[in-house]
Parts: sequence; C-alpha cells; structure tokens
Amino acid sequence: MIYWMRPRPAPWRKALKAALMCAGGAALMLDVRPAVTQTLLDVYRERVAMGAIGARCRLFDADISAAQEAWTVQARTAALRAGYTPQALDASGDAARNYVDALNCASPRVQDAAVRTRDAFRAYSGLRRMNFPGQVASWRADRSMPLQSASWRLAQDAFAGEDKVVFGVAGQQGSESVAVSVAPSDGASPYAARLIVRDPTRLAEPLVRPGPFVLQARAPLRAAAKVILAEAKAPADPALRPLGTGKAVAFRFPAAAKDALAQLDPREAVSVEILYPSDRGDLVRTAFLEVGDYDAGMAFLKVAMR
Repeated sequence: MIYWMRPRPAPWRKALKAALMCAGGAALMLDVRPAVTQTLLDVYRERVAMGAIGARCRLFDADISAAQEAWTVQARTAALRAGYTPQALDASGDAARNYVDALNCASPRVQDAAVRTRDAFRAYSGLRRMNFPGQVASWRADRSMPLQSASWRLAQDAFAGEDKVVFGVAGQQGSESVAVSVAPSDGASPYAARLIVRDPTRLAEPLVRPGPFVLQARAPLRAAAKVILAEAKAPADPALRPLGTGKAVAFRFPAAAKDALAQLDPREAVSVEILYPSDRGDLVRTAFLEVGDYDAGMAFLKVAMR
C-alpha cells in the first residue's frame, strides 16, 4: 500500500447552469452586470466582486472565503470553456474589484449580498461529494478522508490503450498526493509512470485549436512539456482501483505534480504514460486527461464539511 504523503458565445446557458450549481443555485451578485441578461462573464465578475468585498470588509470566515474561492474558480473555468479569453476575464475581474472598492461595507447592498453568500454556503458546506463535468471528462471530488484506508479526493477515469486508469489526488491518514492507478487488461506489470504537462516557462498559453475537443490534440507538445516521474509504486489499495477491476498498480508522483497541474488552463489536457518492459524496449501506454475543473475541485476540497 502506498501512503499518500473570445467573444460572447451563443450556447452559454448550459455552462452557466453548471457554474451556478457550485453555489447551491443562489444568486451571489452585487449588481455589477452591464445588462439584464446574465452571461458567464457576468457570473465570473460577480464572484470576483463578492470575494473582493468580502475580504476588504471581513464579511466571511475562512470556510466561507474558501467556498467563495471555489465558486470563483469554477465560474472562470466555465467562461474559458465557453470561449472567453483569459485576457477578457482578467480585465473583467479587475473591473469588478475596482467597482467594489468604492462600496460602503455597511451598505444594504453589500450586507444583503453577504447574507445570500452565507445562505449558499450552508448548503454547499454540507456536500460531501461533487462532480465537475468538463468538455469530455469529469472530475469527481470527495471531501471525506478515511483515516485507515486510502481514497480518491479528486479523480478522473480514463484508458491507457485497453487498460483502465484512475488519475487524480489520493489521500490517506491526512496527507494527499497526485497518483495514478492502472489495471492492465492483459495482466502485464508496469514498472514506471510519468506525467506530461505543459511547461508554462516554455509555452505561456496552451494551443487551443478550434473544432471538437479531442483530448489527445489538447495535450502539450513534447518540446513544450514538463515530464514528472512517479516516485513510488505499490499494489493499489482496493479503494483506488479502477471500477470493476480486481487488482491494479498505483504510482505516486512527487509534490511538484500538484503545483504543475494547478498552473494549467482548463481547456487543455495532460497525459500519463505507463511504462511496461518488453523485449524491444519500453512499451508505453498513454492515458489522456482533461484539466477542466481541477482547480475548482481542489478548492472544493479545502472547504470544511459541516
């Protein structure tokens, strides 16, 4: 067992609904919308505004502030997937912060918005699990962490060839790390794994091409990639095995993997290469995973359950 030390889009309504779900469906707004119809850009701007006024006026405790951060991250991810550029979102966020800088902390508008945020938090903080759907794949998050057994805190299912794979953040005994669990379909025994992510120092922005979202096409070019080797291998704990498999092998990645994933854009993908020995050198089976709401999922895990 391992001890786990663009322009405004037309089809925005479905993504907007998903973005609002993380706030329990509550309207957390300070009326900073430029128009009556609310777009994903408006949702993101409102989340930024509420976070900024909350921090300046000390409206929320640490748990509610963590929830507000999670809502903001998810709103940004939804807007990016819908076609808004990072630059447009940054400018919108700056405008929201400038707007609330002029508001009186004791004003009815601010206090009413704070009440709505606290009401939304009561429902949100009671959630033990949450799914974060992406374009083609989803993250599942679980805030509970059993003391005596391993569990997936944040996980995404995939295939490496015919092999079932689970990748994400696994936890045990209060600690957590990025890991992958693989169940070889042919009974082969993998000996190593490596995580391939875009290196922001080599390529500042992902190459997001128009057209269908294909994970393999969104993975980083090797010349602009960072390779992170797994640092430990062991039989996977039953709770970490891919669904429907009797046994699996787990690989744990170093702490740098979590930071590397946090720097990525939700519109891109990463790959995990599973290495097997063969008579003709290494046999590599590759799983592709969507970055998606990784940041929002990690922010969700920070919120204490009530």
